[in-house]
Amino acid sequence: MSLLQVKDVTHHYTARKLFKWKAPSKQVLSNVSFSIEEGACLGM
Repeated sequence: MSLLQVKDVTHHYTARKLFKWKAPSKQVLSNVSFSIEEGACLGM
């Protein structure tokens, strides 16, 4: 069992613009996954 496990993270954001219909969302993360072995040290 992992101390920390993150799977399939995807995130979009929309840049703030004057006209919202002209501000498409941008994908900044696509299916990011990571895990840390049990007993490992994690610093953020």
